[in-house]
Amino acid sequence: MVIQVSYQETIIIALFRIIQFVAICMPVYLVEFIIGYFKMQKELQEIEKMRVVSQIAASVSHEIGNPLTTVKGLLQVFREKDLSLEKRRNLTEVALHELNTAINIITDYLTFAKPQIEKMTFLNLSEEL
Repeated sequence: MVIQVSYQETIIIALFRIIQFVAICMPVYLVEFIIGYFKMQKELQEIEKMRVVSQIAASVSHEIGNPLTTVKGLLQVFREKDLSLEKRRNLTEVALHELNTAINIITDYLTFAKPQIEKMTFLNLSEEL
């Protein structure tokens, strides 16, 4: 059994298939494009955050160096044997204060640099199961 199809019907069928193909491909392409766009936006935000963190790291390293240099100098002064007990206590307080300053700077930097949890959602497992 041979079905005869005219030239005009063949063109219509071919156009229908092309339109059908485009109608399927376009939404898929648009969805993929939008997903890629949002992923790229998120990556750009992370890159920007890391750039800022690296700039802050340079500043932090300088700020940490100041109190550590002070503590180093105070320890060198402690080597002297003729320091009075009162002077040693005062220098110890200054050294502890400088170390606390360095610790606070490091803590602030680490708090800023660590990844943040974006959104937490609590699930009721019994309900979900």
